[in-house]
Amino acid sequence: MRCSAAAFVLAIGGLLTSPLAHAQKTKSVPFSYLPEQGEDRYNQRVPRKTLALADGSGFIILAHQSGSAYAVERYSSDLKKQWSTTLPIAPGETVEAFGRSAEQAWVVLHHADETSQNLTVQPVGLAGGQKGTPVVLVTAAATERRPAVRLSPDGARLLAYRYEISNEQIRSLVGALYDQKLTKIADRTYDFRDQGDFFSPNVLLANDGTQYVTLLGDR
Repeated sequence: MRCSAAAFVLAIGGLLTSPLAHAQKTKSVPFSYLPEQGEDRYNQRVPRKTLALADGSGFIILAHQSGSAYAVERYSSDLKKQWSTTLPIAPGETVEAFGRSAEQAWVVLHHADETSQNLTVQPVGLAGGQKGTPVVLVTAAATERRPAVRLSPDGARLLAYRYEISNEQIRSLVGALYDQKLTKIADRTYDFRDQGDFFSPNVLLANDGTQYVTLLGDR
């Protein structure tokens, strides 16, 4: 069954000059989001499906149209749809992340088959919704842990990495750092072999590309 959701923008009229000042009527625009199949019905890997544009001209949304297609849609600040671009999803693919840079929307797809898996980003131009050339960010064997991606808050940097595991322990992360045009800046390796066992790493990515790695351990 198709479910309908609504995006809301609150319009505040003027400055709050007195305790009795009130917001103007809330505007809304409806859009459809078809629930996912399986337990993760709203794809919690992508918690934010609506992103404001950096220049304040509006926002973009990630809409789930069908079992085999998503769409990136742009709306103006007065809630008028400007364009909609459909992104087909092949068997074995799921949406891993949704973000944007100053010029592009990014939809990161996880693809898995019997022999390998990868993370690939599909760029969509913010100006007119044109799809760019997909970029494979990271690849891993099918038996390895699912690779991960991190986006900086302002969309200026993107980091994708895979896990190297030995004796059921994560020994290192191996990946690459990309700029806002999806050009690789540098390869990255985080070596944890001297950090002991039983920990879980997480990587935070700053706007300038600095990476902060946190480790969760039992001591």
